Amino acid sequence: LGSIGGDAAAERLAKVLSVGEAPLGVAAAQALAATSSPSAEPCLVAALWHVHLEVRVAAAAALGAVGSVTAVPALRSVATEAESRELQQAARRAIAAIQARVPGGAPGQLSLEGANAGELSLSAVETGQVTLTHAVPDAPGARPPERG
Repeated sequence: LGSIGGDAAAERLAKVLSVGEAPLGVAAAQALAATSSPSAEPCLVAALWHVHLEVRVAAAAALGAVGSVTAVPALRSVATEAESRELQQAARRAIAAIQARVPGGAPGQLSLEGANAGELSLSAVETGQVTLTHAVPDAPGARPPERG
């Protein structure tokens, strides 16, 4: 199913992943990575807390192959809180693989934005700079900058 790809295959594999059996779960996670389907990500993220360690490690590895930046917070949680060193390492590798796929992405970069309500970004300069843009007072929901 993994080599067939697509959302339909990912849906079937997600069901197999949630069954609970370790060998099947590992195979399903690996096949989900092979689908290259964005719909594989949510079930792989959920599998990071699967009852079987082998499935959690396989899910982290699969996220390294197909995960997006959306999966990074869950992977960071696993990388810092998991009791298994193997799982922590798999989560860290997955984060690194995801960051390597993001154009201009690198560890430590941050970019948050809101609909005309202000933005925060780190510059590409080696030393790093933080830039805050204040909301335009006329924008809906905007507040003028506080002055101290």
